[in-house]
Amino acid sequence: MRQVDRLQLDRASVGGRRPSGRNSGAHPVIAKARQGGSGERSCKGDRLLPDLTLLFGQLNEQLFDREIPAIEPTWSRRLTRTAGVFWWKQRRDAPLEYGIRLSLPLLGDRPLSDVKATLAHEMIHAWVSLHLEDLNHGHGVFFRTKMDQLNRQTSDFRVTRYHTFTDEVRRQAKYRWDCVDCGTVYRRQRNSINPKRHRCGRCRGKLLSVPLEVL
Repeated sequence: MRQVDRLQLDRASVGGRRPSGRNSGAHPVIAKARQGGSGERSCKGDRLLPDLTLLFGQLNEQLFDREIPAIEPTWSRRLTRTAGVFWWKQRRDAPLEYGIRLSLPLLGDRPLSDVKATLAHEMIHAWVSLHLEDLNHGHGVFFRTKMDQLNRQTSDFRVTRYHTFTDEVRRQAKYRWDCVDCGTVYRRQRNSINPKRHRCGRCRGKLLSVPLEVL
């Protein structure tokens, strides 16, 4: 499987804080979460989640002139650092498979505008990949041109190259390492850093594992 893009955390914002918001009141794109499973089902059961398929249709018509083939975006519990991803998979002698996933841990309690912005970000990747037929574009000129166009067209939300949901990412982290020289903090959901093999990406200093329970 090839993942064209992940809307990742802006590394420059790791030290900052951004207040978490909750979407209040009824809205036509809000659907009640169901128990268990994946997709739009929430692990908490009673959480209200936006209907991503309905949102996709609205944005596709309003901002993309329906140039993106129909996609049913899904919620993912596994995306804990990345806010969203447009993925594609191509097998020999088979049609191209593709889809969009949004992070339930990072976006489940965010305002609707953040969900729209993240979905629109991934839809730009879908538009470049499927409409312009450029599967390996990254955040290149086609992406940036379309992003600027969307931001001029709407004032409801703003599409960016990176998300800044730092509080949500911190809450998902199970492991932490600190650089003993420059103090840079590395947080991960998995025990993926080995201080004997890895060094600080900023100053090449040594890394020290810090148990989260002592923080």
